[in-house]
Amino acid sequence: FISHTYTLQSTFTISVTASNSINSQTASAPVQVTAPLPTSTPDPSATPGSTPLPTASSTPDPNATATPTSTPDPDATSTPLATATPSTGNAQTYLPYVTKP
Repeated sequence: FISHTYTLQSTFTISVTASNSINSQTASAPVQVTAPLPTSTPDPSATPGSTPLPTASSTPDPNATATPTSTPDPDATSTPLATATPSTGNAQTYLPYVTKP
């Protein structure tokens, strides 16, 4: 069963000309007439509903390589931290406490 659907849409232009005999002016007014579309008949052999598509699955690429996101700057310089010097001005010496018998 083969169903053909034809769509017919025709546009006619009718010009109406009015003449005025006093000052001899001619006015033209276009009139558009649209023909009605024919009604379509549904296909009796069509089955309602749709078949769902199979579920798509993805597989990771074993040949994929990851690229690093950042590259160290070869021109970067670091400032050394300050070195602490031991204080000698307030050093105290503790003598051993000996108990006499």
